[in-house]
Amino acid sequence: MIRVSLIVMICISIIGTTYSCNNGDFKQTRAEMLERQRVRKIEYQAQKQAEEAEKARLEAEALAEAKIKAEKAAQEAAPVSPPVYVGDSLLLHFERSTCFRRCPAYKIKVYESGFTTYEGVNFVDNIGYYQTQLSPSEIAEIYTFIAEADFFELEDRYDNENIMDLPSMTFRAKAMGKDKQILARYEIPEALLKMASDIDELFEGVDWMPAKSQ
Repeated sequence: MIRVSLIVMICISIIGTTYSCNNGDFKQTRAEMLERQRVRKIEYQAQKQAEEAEKARLEAEALAEAKIKAEKAAQEAAPVSPPVYVGDSLLLHFERSTCFRRCPAYKIKVYESGFTTYEGVNFVDNIGYYQTQLSPSEIAEIYTFIAEADFFELEDRYDNENIMDLPSMTFRAKAMGKDKQILARYEIPEALLKMASDIDELFEGVDWMPAKSQ
């Protein structure tokens, strides 16, 4: 009886040891599996970040290359200097100044040949230097603007130095053997306001080409 009990105890001990070992192996295997999963996740995230960084780099390079090509094309399209016409002279200079607010500021010069330059300074669609060629009918319109305003009979200055932050307009016309410049900033006569409006309207539909600084 004692021998049988001893044998049973030995068997139970062996079985328990085997189970304990197998259970330990299972826990170790599961821990290793979780660790491998964690490492794979980290590697996957690192790979995705590397792919996104490479994609961003390629896009930045493409944008930079496109910008360089666009700038080169604009430089090639822009003339080195404005066309020179024998006997060409200024017909009209019109300028709107800046102010402390959002005042459109630009300068326009029209020559008798129709060659016209534009400089966009602030709060306008075209910033920088541009040029165009007006048709004979458009040049005739400018002569009409000058005549309708009775330009050469107006005063040289409409201003009040005591009033600050008013945008100004500068007109200069050379026509009919006369040359006159007017600064208009305060209490501007209707004739000049209409002339300025007519000039703006004339150039609204003009196709400006990029140009070198004048």
